[in-house]
Amino acid sequence: MKGQLATAKTVIASGKEGVTQFRWIGKEGQTVWTESYLSPMSDGNGLQGLRGVTLDITERKLAEEALRKLKKETGQFSTPSLT
Repeated sequence: MKGQLATAKTVIASGKEGVTQFRWIGKEGQTVWTESYLSPMSDGNGLQGLRGVTLDITERKLAEEALRKLKKETGQFSTPSLT
């Protein structure tokens, strides 16, 4: 929740969009990863509020972790250069 609040404060102070990721723990102990996008709303008289959307990125996080484990197991720690 601290990251979410910090992002909201940054969006308010800067007037620019912000993105944050955070983890929720469900009632049954499952982990749910989310990514939130915040945008300031103004009407010429200053900031009127924030508009945002939060996406469930759990599948992406699981895939990233599986890829990290595979790279570690195979000794491939970085992506090879294509040049």
